[in-house]
Amino acid sequence: MFLNASTVDIWRIFLDAPEQDGQNWARHLSAEECNRSQLFKCAIQKRRFDKAHGALRVILASYTQIDPQKLRIEISKKGKPALDHEGLSIHFNLSHSGDFALCAVSLSPVGVDIEKSRPLHSLEALSKRFFCLSEHNYIMAQAELAHRQDAFFKIWTAKEAVLKGLGVGIGNNLHNTEIAVSQAQGTQLLSLCGSDSLAAEWRLQELSLDAAFYGNVALKTGEDFFVAVHEFATI
Repeated sequence: MFLNASTVDIWRIFLDAPEQDGQNWARHLSAEECNRSQLFKCAIQKRRFDKAHGALRVILASYTQIDPQKLRIEISKKGKPALDHEGLSIHFNLSHSGDFALCAVSLSPVGVDIEKSRPLHSLEALSKRFFCLSEHNYIMAQAELAHRQDAFFKIWTAKEAVLKGLGVGIGNNLHNTEIAVSQAQGTQLLSLCGSDSLAAEWRLQELSLDAAFYGNVALKTGEDFFVAVHEFATI
C-alpha cells in the first residue's frame, strides 16, 4: 500500500464478521496487547479488542512491509499510539464503537473517532457538561430530538478526532475546542485547546458510515484533504 500526502486512508473493520479462515487475531498482538486482552471478562469485548488491534497491525504491515507482530507501537503518556521505527513517517489512529472499528493511516498526524448512535436520555445535561456555549446552543436550537442527537454526535466525534490527532487527553480540552456544524460544510474546527492558530493547522472531515454510526477524521494540514475508504477484508 502507498500513501498520498493529501489523502487519508480509512479502513473499515467489522469486528463481529464471521471469520472464514478461523483467523486468530491474537497471534498478531504484542505481549503488552495480549496482557490487555486478558483483562476483558466479556468474551465479546475480548474478541473485538483482539480483532481491532490485530487488524490494525495487519493494515500497518501492508504499508511498512514489517511483520505485524514485529511492529513496535509505543503509547505516549496521553495515550496516543505511534510507530517506533526509525525512518518511518507513517501516522495512524484507531477507534472502535460496538462492532465497528476505523483505522486512519496518513503521512501527517491524524485522529479518527467513531460513535454508535444511541438514545441520549440526558442530552441537555451532557451537552452543557462537555461542550462550549456556542455548541450547546446549536444543539438545543434543533427542533427535533433526533436532530439534537445528530448534532451532538457530529460535534463529539469531531472533538475526539482532532484531540486524538493532537495527542492530548480530552479532559478540559473538550470545552476549549470549538466545533461549528453546517449542512454545507459539515464540521469545522474554530478553536483547538483554546487556540485559533492551532486550529488553523488542522482540518476535519465527516465520514459517511452505516446509518447507525457517526465518524470524523482530523488531519494536521492547512489544506482540504481527500479520504479513501477501504474495507479491511480487501487486504
